[in-house]
Formats: sequence, structure tokens, C-alpha cells
Amino acid sequence: MENNDARLTDSVLIDQNRTLFRQLPIILVVNLPLIVGLGLIYWPWVNHSLLLLWGGGMLVMMLVRFIVYTAIYKKLPPDQLVAWPMKIFAVNSALSGLMWGIGGILLFVPGRLDLQLIILLVLIIKGAGSVSSVTSYLPSFYAYFPASILPICLRFFMQGDMVSVLLGLTVLVYTLVLLVFGRNLNRTLLKSLRLRHENRQLLEEALTQKAQAEQANNAKSRFLAAASHDLRQPIYALGLFNAVLEEIETHPKSARIVEQIGSTITTLQNLLDALLDISKLDAGVIEVNRRHVDLQPLLARLANDFAPQAAEKGIQLRWPHASVAVYSDEALLEQVLRNLISNALRYTRQGTVTINAVMHDEQVQIEVCDTGIGIAPEQQHEIFAEFYQVGNPERDRRQGLGLGLAIVDRVLRLIGSQIQLESVIGQGSRFYFNVPQGEPLRVVRKPAPATAKSEHTLRATIAVVEDDKDVADAMGQLLHRWGCTTFISADANGMLEQLRQSNVIPDLIISDLQLANDQNGIEAITRIRALAGKSIPALIITGSNHAAQLEEVREHGIPLLHKPVAPARLRSWLRHTLQSAAITSTSASEAKPSTPIPTD
Repeated sequence: MENNDARLTDSVLIDQNRTLFRQLPIILVVNLPLIVGLGLIYWPWVNHSLLLLWGGGMLVMMLVRFIVYTAIYKKLPPDQLVAWPMKIFAVNSALSGLMWGIGGILLFVPGRLDLQLIILLVLIIKGAGSVSSVTSYLPSFYAYFPASILPICLRFFMQGDMVSVLLGLTVLVYTLVLLVFGRNLNRTLLKSLRLRHENRQLLEEALTQKAQAEQANNAKSRFLAAASHDLRQPIYALGLFNAVLEEIETHPKSARIVEQIGSTITTLQNLLDALLDISKLDAGVIEVNRRHVDLQPLLARLANDFAPQAAEKGIQLRWPHASVAVYSDEALLEQVLRNLISNALRYTRQGTVTINAVMHDEQVQIEVCDTGIGIAPEQQHEIFAEFYQVGNPERDRRQGLGLGLAIVDRVLRLIGSQIQLESVIGQGSRFYFNVPQGEPLRVVRKPAPATAKSEHTLRATIAVVEDDKDVADAMGQLLHRWGCTTFISADANGMLEQLRQSNVIPDLIISDLQLANDQNGIEAITRIRALAGKSIPALIITGSNHAAQLEEVREHGIPLLHKPVAPARLRSWLRHTLQSAAITSTSASEAKPSTPIPTD
């Protein structure tokens, strides 16, 4: 605090210094013709030698002031306090005031009231001018004005006649009033300067704090984005190892422990996904891809996904069955609805969760309504902040991390919408937002996925390019349990060597994006395909959120999943891809010979 006050005081003094010296050229320009004019007026009435001596002294004084101006003020360092020039200016002002006071006596012509009033008027005007020119530094004003005006005041008193005494009294009152006015003006000026510097300092501090907050937020986002690969790897490996344990028949007590481990891993994956979603939204790496979308299949898919959770709690889940076209990003829209539906089911003990889509004014209002516990008015703004949860003071991790609605708010702002809320304690809540209405004829219908076969065994040869040993081991064991033959390597070079030695072309390629020896998954897939002489179905599984890398994967048309991938999702992708390529065996007992690498 003391440092701030000292810095403010210094800044005010610097401004006083500058203001004082900026007035000096104006004073010099005004004084020169004024001295010459007075010399001409009083030449017939005043001793020539004295008049010339006074005029010469005034010109010397002006020359000294000009030298002071050019030698000192012009060379003052910017924004740096230098106090001694103001003291020199105050001494200069005192000498100037004394010279004008001598002039008032010298040019006071007895018996000629008109000539007396001329020099009095000049001194009064000069005094009034000094209020604006030198009151920025009060010692200069006090040094100049009384010395310039009081000698002629005394001269009027010395004449003794009524008119002269009245004029003397008038000048004396004027002097006192102007001194008080100058002091008050100086105080006002100093307050305004201090206030200006305080405001500037507050603005600088606010900008600094804003910059620091933005840097901290960006650093957090960059850290989470950069660390996501390393964070996801062990969780992904743990999930794969747990899936291997689930595949193995164990004692019922052990199976229960494996189930609990799986539940814990799923919770950890969900929390990590939420944190990384927030980091990607804050980092601005998510692109919006708008197209015409039919809401009905999306809502039906979400209802199917949440049906077991709703049935377990005895909650009726309702959604529209008619087609409603919207123009938005389908993936981001699904993320918003998943979070809203999950939130509604979490805080609803009985009754219904209803999804509505209402068209009006070329907009579609999408609503998620529940009959849950409701949200108090004072909490309705806070629930969109990170890590805020209603009714979870114990921070039970099974109830989430408190990021779902924060993600909803950010995603909707990203796609140009805004979340709205109506809620009554004990009666439920209604979350709603608007998206542009779409054109039904421009909706691209997705083909229905192939129906999965009932067999549990996959028969395929899979090349796994993964540089994390734990993930590679877990992936190998899990694929082996699913009936697959695997080739595993940390980079493309090792994989190509294994395939050449085995003389086998894999049916599928699964690769990490960031590999050992500064290689990447796109390069590995391209080289394996080149070796095989055909386009082998491939999948990239990555923990990276780097926008440029992800865009490169999309440009190559390679499917991408983010770590950690649930084993069930990986298996679903494998089965669907194998069925699409017509290479799945029809029974677990049938063996499919491996395809040899073509030879020249």
C-alpha cells in the first residue's frame, strides 16, 4: 500500500512538472509584446534609463526562462520524477514576480490615474493568468503573484487620497481572494491528477490480473490438453486389463471385485472425459460442423442408452417420435442432451423425464424437463459453474464431478445458443435452448448399423501399433481373449518387420497417434497399407487433443477414438468393421487362413 501511495505521489509530481513547464512558452510569448507595449506607453512619463534598465532586466529574465525551458524541460526523462527543475521554476517565478512588482512602482505615474490604472490592469490580468499557468505547483504561484501585485497596492496607499486608498484596498482584497482561489484550484488539480493516476493504476492492475487469469486459464487448458495422452494411457490400460479379467471365469467373490474395479474405472474415465472436455472448450480447439439433422433418431438413441438407468429408478423417459429437423452440430448437440438427460435422471427420484422439441419462428426449442428435486433461485446461476453440485455436499464421486452443466453452457455458447432454466423446489426443473430449424429434405440419413452376430469370438489378424507397454500388453491379452491373432509393435518399423517375417497381411490396424521414434499412427497405417498393397481398415486410438493432429487424422479419413476407450465400444467397432469387410467367421470353430503378403 505504501509503495502504491508513493508511486501515485511521484506520478502526480511528474504531471505537475510537465504542466508547469508546458506553460512557459505561452508566458514568454505573451510577456514579450506586453513589455514592449508598456515601454512605448510610458516612454514619455518615466525616466528613460530606469525604463530601459527595467525592460532589459525583463528581457534577460525571459532569456533565462527560455534557457531553462530548452535546457531542462526538453531533456527531462519521460515518466521519471525529477524534483529540482520545479524548484528552479519557483525561484524563477519569484524573480519574475519581483521584476513585475518593480515595474508596478516604476510605471506608477503620480497624478495620472489613467496611467496608474493601465499598469494596475496589466498586473491584475497577469495575476489572473498565473492562476492557470503556475498553480499546478503552488510554491511558484505564491512566489510570483504577491511579489507582482503588492508593491503597487502599497504605492496606492502611500498616495493617501480617497480614490487611491480605495484602489489599494481593492487590490489587497483581490490579492487575498486570488491566493485562496489559487490554493483551492491547486488542490482540485492535484485531486484530479491523483484520481486519474489511481484510475490508470487500477486499470493497469485489472488488465494485469486479467492477463494473468487468461494466462493461468490457458496454461491450465494447455496442461490438460498436453497431459491428456499421459493421463489416459494408464487408465486405458487399466480398463483393458479389467476387461481381460471379466473375460476369465472366476470365483463369484472375485467377480464381484472385478465388477467394482470396472465401476471405479468407468467413473474415473467419465471424470477425466469431463475435465478434458472443459479444457478443449476453454482452449478453443473444438470446431463446429453444422448440418441438417433429424432429431428423432438422435433422441431415440439417447432414450435407448438411458433406458436402463431410468428403469432402475422407476422413472418414465419420454421423447418425441416425430421427425424434427434442426441445423446444428450433431455431435455437440448430442453431448448437450446427454449431459442434460443424465443430470435430470440423477436428481429425479420418481416421476418422468421428458424431452420436447417445439418449432417456432424458424427455431426449434429443445427442452429437458424432470419431476425432480428442483433448484432454489439463488442456486440457479451457480449450477453452471465448474464443480458445483446441488445436494452433494459430501462430494460423492458417484454423483459426478459437477462439470456437466458447465460443459452444456460452454457448448451451447460455442454453437450460438444459450441455456435457460425454470425450476421450482420439490416440483422439478426445465432446461431449454434454441437451435435453428433445419430443412428435412437436406437431412442426410445414416445407414442402420449391421446387426451384431451372437458369437463372442472374433476371428481376425490385427496389427497393433502402440508405444505404451502397459496398453500394448493389455490390448494383446484382450484381443487374444476375443479370438484374434495380434502383431504388436511400438512403431511402424517394428510392425513392418514382423509382418514381413510372418508373411501375413493383417485384417485390421489399430494404432496410437503418437508413437515411438517420432513416428505417428497415420504414417504407420500408410506404410502397412503400402506393404499389403491394399487399403486395410484402420482405427486410431489416441489421448491427444492437439487440434492440428486431429485435423490431419480427419483429412486422411481414418476413424478415431479417444482414450480411454471402453472395451465394449472397441469390440463393437471391431465386429462392425469385420462384418462390413465380410471377413468374420461364422462360428468359433472355423479357422480362416491368414492372407500372405504379395510378392513381386
